[in-house]
Amino acid sequence: SRARFSDMSSEMRSGTMTGRTILWRAGMNVFESNLLIGVGAGALPVAMMPYLGFIRVAHSTFISILAETGLIGFALFGVVILSIEVCVVSMRFEERVLWTVVLVTLCVALLAITWEQRRQMWFFLALAIAQTGRRSPIAKQEEYGHQSAEALAGSREVGHERMGWG
Repeated sequence: SRARFSDMSSEMRSGTMTGRTILWRAGMNVFESNLLIGVGAGALPVAMMPYLGFIRVAHSTFISILAETGLIGFALFGVVILSIEVCVVSMRFEERVLWTVVLVTLCVALLAITWEQRRQMWFFLALAIAQTGRRSPIAKQEEYGHQSAEALAGSREVGHERMGWG
């Protein structure tokens, strides 16, 4: 690992980022040949073989999704990411900062790693979606005025009894 850090400056100057840019170009070539629907989920490593001469993942989640699912799948993935960010914007300040940092960090990491088939990426996205749906007690209090949580719970119980749910 120490050798990788010492080689970093020369790698940045040479421009291949340990061969990733070659893989990215091959992935983009596959995408350009299959613009609309892509080559199919998980098929990119084999589809890159004519460009590389060997089978390898793209080392970029965004390129993988783009080449494997085409513009349609990539647009749907983009909608998921953007809808999460739209929900994050409506959070309280502290939560908004936290989740914005988490999502930006994840997106930056996805530029250089292939994680579309890894549970970790989908776990982070699911966690962000779940967090956006959670309402904090402070947000509930702001919405309903300064009623106490007990008063809100009591009114809910009374409402349930009136509806015959109690």
